[in-house]
Amino acid sequence: MKRFIWILALALCLGMLAGCGTEDVLGNMMGSRVPEPTHTPAPTEQPIWTPPGTAAAATATPVPSPLPAPGEEAPASAGGVPNYASLTVADCIEDGWTYPGVIAHIKLDCPGAAAINTAIDEAFVGLAEDPMFDVHYECAIAGNRILSILMVEQINDDLFHTGYNLDMATGQAVTGPEILALLGQDEAAVKARELETLGEEFTHQFGFVKDQTDPDFYDQQYTRTTAIGNADTENLWFSTDGQLYFPGRLYGMAGAEYYEIALPTGVFF
Repeated sequence: MKRFIWILALALCLGMLAGCGTEDVLGNMMGSRVPEPTHTPAPTEQPIWTPPGTAAAATATPVPSPLPAPGEEAPASAGGVPNYASLTVADCIEDGWTYPGVIAHIKLDCPGAAAINTAIDEAFVGLAEDPMFDVHYECAIAGNRILSILMVEQINDDLFHTGYNLDMATGQAVTGPEILALLGQDEAAVKARELETLGEEFTHQFGFVKDQTDPDFYDQQYTRTTAIGNADTENLWFSTDGQLYFPGRLYGMAGAEYYEIALPTGVFF
């Protein structure tokens, strides 16, 4: 045993004189030492420790892509209508199969067109069958992009308006607030303008009787007409002049409680 210790000590001394380290000498005597591979967490594993100041990555919620700018073509994967900017109303609309001239049908192949066609059929086929109602439609394309259908129902002297809008760039049906957002319009400001328009229309139609009727009743009907609930930004549609319209309620001085009239919002595409 002592002899082995002396041999080991002698080998160490000779190795160091030859420029080898202790580990080299022992490695040659005891075999090579291969380092253990460092464990790297798999992508599905969660690190046990996160360095201070480093937030753990959260699952991101997909953010919808912004709508294409006016005149831009939408990618085919978005469901938009190819070459929509060159389409006319005649290219997009035909009479409904059951009631020609009464119910509109969108000919375009996109999800929004199918949804609008279904909504119109469900809302107006029954009215078209009722002899008490007169139903017709009007159409317009604004900004070479938004296809609007206005369905009008009339019973006696009362008119009611319902607008439907298709963004042909995306192939989706769009609401009034979405159109306002697309045009960069503040919805609250548009509502304020609608109330001003309602007040002006009320004065235009009934101002001449103000001195001939109960002033309290006149003021009451004016207040009801310009109430915030009558500022409608949900039910909007484009007319052929490229302007958005809304159904304004006028509380008159006699007859029905109110009647509806199409009024401009002052917003153009």
